[in-house]
Amino acid sequence: MAGSYRQVVKAKSVSVRYNEPPKSYMSWNNDICLDVVIEKQSKDGESYDYTFIISGNFKKDNPKNQWGSAFKVAKFFEAVGVNTKNIGSDMVIPDGWFDQAIGKEFSYITYPSDRVRDDGKPFWNDFDIVMSAAAGQDAHKAEFDKQVTDGWIKVFQEPTEEPSADSSDVDDDMDL
Repeated sequence: MAGSYRQVVKAKSVSVRYNEPPKSYMSWNNDICLDVVIEKQSKDGESYDYTFIISGNFKKDNPKNQWGSAFKVAKFFEAVGVNTKNIGSDMVIPDGWFDQAIGKEFSYITYPSDRVRDDGKPFWNDFDIVMSAAAGQDAHKAEFDKQVTDGWIKVFQEPTEEPSADSSDVDDDMDL
């Protein structure tokens, strides 16, 4: 997983959006988008808030796997210690889950895109499958590598340099 970077971060706030219309580069709606605000550091050491987005679609007609591609949302809540087993059939996130997530740490990965800026530097994307901070770096990197190998991450590019911690290296509209 050369080129991707794992960080342990804390959730400062968590909110949800349902039935989100597609972005300009997408052809589908998302049933759910989770907005997780984390604190990042710029190159000069200043901290700033960054909104990390986890999204997906439910399979409400599949009783064995109602989460569908929104399993990433469940994984976030599980990573911060929330029991996701008793969600209602409407798949609406209970308010208590948000409160339980605040201040909890989780493992987060960013990786370089194959899209480049005018200056030749890559855009950086967020890997939206998170893990418990306690799971360790090797487990999370293995999951990332599996997603790249299986073709779920289509825009990964081995970088030629380290990412900037500055928010200018992250373009929210380019995240996939």
